[in-house]
Amino acid sequence: MSAEKVSIVFFVMLTAATRGFVLNNTPKEDNYGKYGPFEEQPKVRWGVFFRRPSLPESPSTVGTTFHLFTRGGSWTVDDEDYNKLKASDFHISRRTIFVIHGFGESKNTWAEQLKGALLKREDCNVILVDWSEGAKNQPSVDVLKGYLQAAGNTRLVGAQVAELIRFLISSESAPPDLAKKFYIVGFSLGAQAAGYAGSYLWNKAEMSLGRITGLDPANPFFRNAGVNYRLDPSDAVYVDVIHTDMDAAGTDKVTGHTDFYPNGGKNQPGCKHHWFGLDVLKALACDHMRATEYYIASVVSASDKPDCSWRAYPCASYSDFEKGRCLTCKGECPIVGYLADQTERRGKFYLKTTSKSPFCAKSTKCYGRYGCYSNKAPFNRIVLLPLPPWVVNPKFRLYTRLHPDTPQFIDDNDVTKLQQSNYNGTKKTVLIVHGYVEIRPKWMEYIRDGLLRNFDCNVILVDWYTGSLPPYVQAAGNTRLVGVMIAELIKFLISKAQSSVELFHVVGFSLGSHIAGYCGTRLKQEGLILERITGLDPAGPLFSTTHPLVRLDPSDARFVDAIHTDGDRFGLYQTSGHLDFYPNGGLDQTGCASISNGILSPLLCDHFRATDYFIYSLSQQCMHSMKGFPCSDSNGFDRARCLQCKNGDCPDMGYNAEKYNDGSGKILGRHFLYTTKSVPFCVPYYTVITFKTSWSWLVGLFRARIVVKLVGSNGESDYMQLQSRSLKRGSDETFVMPGLKKLGALQKIQIQQKYLSWLLKWKLIKVTVMKPGWTGTQLDRSNTRSYSACFNAFVGSRGVLRNLQQGDVVVFVSFDH
Repeated sequence: MSAEKVSIVFFVMLTAATRGFVLNNTPKEDNYGKYGPFEEQPKVRWGVFFRRPSLPESPSTVGTTFHLFTRGGSWTVDDEDYNKLKASDFHISRRTIFVIHGFGESKNTWAEQLKGALLKREDCNVILVDWSEGAKNQPSVDVLKGYLQAAGNTRLVGAQVAELIRFLISSESAPPDLAKKFYIVGFSLGAQAAGYAGSYLWNKAEMSLGRITGLDPANPFFRNAGVNYRLDPSDAVYVDVIHTDMDAAGTDKVTGHTDFYPNGGKNQPGCKHHWFGLDVLKALACDHMRATEYYIASVVSASDKPDCSWRAYPCASYSDFEKGRCLTCKGECPIVGYLADQTERRGKFYLKTTSKSPFCAKSTKCYGRYGCYSNKAPFNRIVLLPLPPWVVNPKFRLYTRLHPDTPQFIDDNDVTKLQQSNYNGTKKTVLIVHGYVEIRPKWMEYIRDGLLRNFDCNVILVDWYTGSLPPYVQAAGNTRLVGVMIAELIKFLISKAQSSVELFHVVGFSLGSHIAGYCGTRLKQEGLILERITGLDPAGPLFSTTHPLVRLDPSDARFVDAIHTDGDRFGLYQTSGHLDFYPNGGLDQTGCASISNGILSPLLCDHFRATDYFIYSLSQQCMHSMKGFPCSDSNGFDRARCLQCKNGDCPDMGYNAEKYNDGSGKILGRHFLYTTKSVPFCVPYYTVITFKTSWSWLVGLFRARIVVKLVGSNGESDYMQLQSRSLKRGSDETFVMPGLKKLGALQKIQIQQKYLSWLLKWKLIKVTVMKPGWTGTQLDRSNTRSYSACFNAFVGSRGVLRNLQQGDVVVFVSFDH
């Protein structure tokens, strides 16, 4: 789409192509009295063109006029007539705001509207700069040549604005640093003129202009120009820029201290992007002009529309913004437009707008019995408010043992549907909620089947697919509404089916975890305490480190348990419940790195493993074999420092975690465990292995890594790298690793060495292996056996002593029992 748009811009500007490429024969320098001299600038490439803007025309040809407006009236002023200035209502104590229009415009356009908004907002001096004669395209010349002349005239206009600022300050006998009270707002070519005014003030009078706002600064023949010829951060104390058409008329280049990219900086909502037909020029102009409309709306909303949010968020790209990866400013996100200078934040910022005036995202929306929603703190990171209930439209599919495969649809307002269903209010009800962009995922059905196989209960699958669609930031915004709608269903079932809140358990994956949290919060507001929530790798983007009201937390139910499997990417690593499980450290799951079924499979594998673990926690082979050990961090667990549990019984990850809820609301903390790389994932036994090492080289900066395989009388384990930990020089290192009961009596241990440096050589002195026997319920070391192997060096071929080399596999077959 953007390529078509640029092609049309080229086509319009090539209406007289033969003349467009004629060499520019204008003089190398023009001097217009105090405004000059103006040197011919270097040629600049724009697309297929390699041209330079023309030298400025004379002041009489450009015909710049300055129109002063205050709350007391209007006057025409210039940079020489002191009597005109004295006759006006200009006062140097007020802030003075210049407004400069763009190509083919005059002051009688959006500038008039902005003037009125500014004067209503604050008691200031507003000066409209009308350079329409110098900005218009002459009918007798082609568009390209006319544009190049207007582009060249921006330097003269900038110089004239700067001289007027100097005149206004000197006429009031004010100090030069008062230039910091002057503010210029420029659109398109007007933004480039504003930049030249700022550099002119500094270069000629060492005055620092206070602020420039560039409204979609013109792109053609400016993007690649030197900083002396275009707007840049050095032109004022503070420069902010709004980019709305960066693939054509406006620049995509970072131009200010703070650059805003509404809707990614192009393709603005409400602009018809069809590049054929009679409205092509209107379509071309719409995105570009949106910058002026957004700025005006920001002025109006600052006073008349407090419900309007123009807050923007720092991000490396709009794609990352839409995915919710970077919506945090620690309470100091800048506001687009009029109030942009209220924070000290610098860089690139993104936001979404609506398609119609006032364009800003409303800060509050109300949906009847489902309540009102605000994106004010603490919900300010979730920028977008929920879409209406009829758009999100969650569906509730009921399953029982009477119809385990066929759903019965119920909702929170239809008694007849409920009465005709097999819902039994005296039995436990488990609601299962999916995450981002999922349509009836299989994992929900597997959990349903496991629940109905083990328990006579009601299972409700919550399908909010239409609300979970991209962009991610909107799906995240919809979670609050979905949570409330589930809460309303629970209230309905309690009221109409004689159920009890103690019988409800909500299981949510990813965004669904936070939906479960919002459900619990809503019920609590109604005086009902949800019995249990299980969060399956709660979503991290937009929710990490937020206020507890924004994310799943222990206050949302009597008992909240969470399984963290992808805490460094799509999931949330911080604790979310009374009991938090971190299988394999909570980051990278065993077996996921080897998956190659599609591009996204390896990326999403860690995240979705949380659903797999819950599914198999309902299976007979794993129902009591996913024990978690309490530990402050994964390193302590890896090093076998945390293999003890209260009363000798460790909690089970997954469905049976609730057995460890004593009802006190006590936070049980982080629990760690290992899984296998394939189904059924559970590890019923653990092994502890200790290495005593020494070095043959005095190289203390390097470390070694090892992988281990255990061979027993009944079988052998897989090779396992010991959690990527390193053996330190001359130390005893202890690790915990999965063990399998089926191994039988330990006969061999195979060790393969990997180095971080080929220079490093070392040897093991002793290996001690505790017999696989810890299950998480029996922690008495006296009931385990120890195997040891002692040696001074490895024996190679022909009985020659040698050190262990990278990639070697050593098998120990002699143990002290």
